[in-house]
Amino acid sequence: MLFIMIAIMLVVLTAPFLLFVYFGARELPRSIMSHEALSPETLEVIKIFSDNILIGSGLIILICIIFAFFASVAISRQMLTPIKEIARGLNMIGKGSEGVNISLTGSRELNELEEVFNKASNNISLLSKDLTVKTSHLAAIIDPIGIVDISNIITEINPAFTRTFGYGENEAVGSEMLD
Repeated sequence: MLFIMIAIMLVVLTAPFLLFVYFGARELPRSIMSHEALSPETLEVIKIFSDNILIGSGLIILICIIFAFFASVAISRQMLTPIKEIARGLNMIGKGSEGVNISLTGSRELNELEEVFNKASNNISLLSKDLTVKTSHLAAIIDPIGIVDISNIITEINPAFTRTFGYGENEAVGSEMLD
């Protein structure tokens, strides 16, 4: 898509010149050939010159298309590299890696995005460690504990709850506390 946009831009910028050259080169031999004062060798040189102008115009168009292709590849890579790095970091976090940091180079906005991503990743890591500690504390308490949400649905129990009431985690979690 980017290649097409750059190619269109280059064609629009060069089209007036190319149209002038094309029509001027085609009309020049006809207008000159109508004058019989010129020698056949001169007319042949003029015809070759006008053909060379057309070939040169074609080369200009070809160079513009090649330039558009390479410019679009370079711009695409510049845009996709940070996105791929962010996706890589998110995949690592999704697989359970902790403290994942990414490195983005470029504009101020990318540096700000890198900083926010790395802070969020570190916060997730800290919260995960905190949750692990709290879960182990909950399991170590000898009194039965059942945690309920605002609707009185049991969301978590400790092993003492199972020992005291005889309900396993699969039976208790998700049921109403008052049942």
